[in-house]
Amino acid sequence: MELFWNWATDPDNDEEKCADIDCIFLADFFNQKVLDNPVDLPGLDSSHQKIPMQRVMEMMGSEERTQNFAILHKTINLAQGTDSDIRDKFKAINVDVRQEIQNAQDQYKTTNGKDISLLDCYDAWMDYQLNSFVTDGKQWVKDAVKDLKKDWEPEESEDDDPLSHEYYRAVEIALDLLQGEADDAIDMSNFNLDLGNSDSMDTSDG
Repeated sequence: MELFWNWATDPDNDEEKCADIDCIFLADFFNQKVLDNPVDLPGLDSSHQKIPMQRVMEMMGSEERTQNFAILHKTINLAQGTDSDIRDKFKAINVDVRQEIQNAQDQYKTTNGKDISLLDCYDAWMDYQLNSFVTDGKQWVKDAVKDLKKDWEPEESEDDDPLSHEYYRAVEIALDLLQGEADDAIDMSNFNLDLGNSDSMDTSDG
């Protein structure tokens, strides 16, 4: 959640959906006992059940939901984030997180008589994060392929072996194919949370 709050409250962030999200909101509401009659979450003691921040963190991973930490970590890893099983579980975790954020947003309106676009802000941040994963991942592959080509490139000399250039050309072709496959795999479609069709699934050890 720290990444989200830092992004949402960044003065340079011009995302209109986050205009009402600030440090005061975090300190005076989101991290306080403000929820009326929330559903009990296993893993949270009674003193934390009414605190939105604690409930969101619980959904992201805890002693009750130990697998969630690993799933979130693996999803950040682009190579594993394209795995369908991990992706489906990540969607499920995100559904639960969004529900807790929605509950906090609704409670804020009930308590303060004011709308706040907390969920829209979170969704905008998630979209920003996933696009960053894709952009950075593609750039990493491009740089790695460039370095590999440089390492394999034969040195020009009087004793130059034509065969070495043929080998190098074969390596170039293979690396270009590899980069193309990676570009296809590292695509936003592989990180589509498909929230309208996702079902929350149990990722606890129990």
